Amino acid sequence: MKIRRILLSVLPIVILLALVLSFSACDAGEPAPKVTKLGEIEDITKGYFGEDTSTVTVKLSDYVEPNGTTVYYTVTGSDSSVADLTFQGDELNIKLKKGEGSTDVTVTVSAEEKECFKLEFTVTAKTYSSIACVGDSLTAGHTWPQESYPVYLADKLGSGYTVGNYGINGASITGTNPGPLLKYTDESKNNGMYSASLAANADVVIIMLGTNDAKDWTAAQPNYKDWYIDLIKSYQTDNPDVKIILVSAPPTMENNKFSLPNTFIKNFVCPIQRSVAEDLELPLIDLRQIMESRQGGYDSLIRGDAAFDGVHLSVEGAELLAELIIAELKKL
Repeated sequence: MKIRRILLSVLPIVILLALVLSFSACDAGEPAPKVTKLGEIEDITKGYFGEDTSTVTVKLSDYVEPNGTTVYYTVTGSDSSVADLTFQGDELNIKLKKGEGSTDVTVTVSAEEKECFKLEFTVTAKTYSSIACVGDSLTAGHTWPQESYPVYLADKLGSGYTVGNYGINGASITGTNPGPLLKYTDESKNNGMYSASLAANADVVIIMLGTNDAKDWTAAQPNYKDWYIDLIKSYQTDNPDVKIILVSAPPTMENNKFSLPNTFIKNFVCPIQRSVAEDLELPLIDLRQIMESRQGGYDSLIRGDAAFDGVHLSVEGAELLAELIIAELKKL
């Protein structure tokens, strides 16, 4: 009877000790070591261009606190055809293997041979396949719409991609350019092109606007930067997943047909475009810098027809811009 009383009095302590030993690596009790969940991993949608693979990296130490305990991770995905899952240190690398699809990822966190908890999230792969080209006559093609850069961009991309040309001859950011006064976002004057570019809900929007603003830069300067940013943000507001690529205004030839001052574009418009790209952390194709640094000059990239256009891109220039855009798309 005495022995039984001793066992009964000791048993709760033994059970409690067993529980502590079983969960000491995972619970939040002190002074035992613990593994703490710091938060959940949110679902991830990763868009990328074409057939190139893309990798998503999740740093697990942002979600798991070992507190002196050695932590082990086991990862599984519901669809191995979508992605390869590998570890490098405490980083989970998710290498997407195809353009469309999703996989449910489960990371099991263990310590001292005990499962502590699981982190579960979904990774979705999305191919960027629709592109909206926003701009003035450098985008629209002026009187050569079939030789505009969006035409060559669509041709070089091939099937499976949609390229919309939303360029407007004479358009600008501010609408201060003399004759005609065409602010890109002014629906009363642009035949609804701005609304159409928003409604396209494109994966990628390419914006090249500013050449016409330089014609009366004194009037345009006070608003150009703010309204340029407003235009950019309007696409981001309408489609939070959109990728935006900016293009700087290219050079114009001296004494060009449209009296567009190359000096003002170079010294005022382009620096603002570069600054906005940096401030908003957006990719910029610095077309001006590329053209100006081109060996042999850039005359062949601008139309020098009998009427001496001197502003719009030649076929060679339009094809060059299309190639530069594709190179930038691949970086996405």
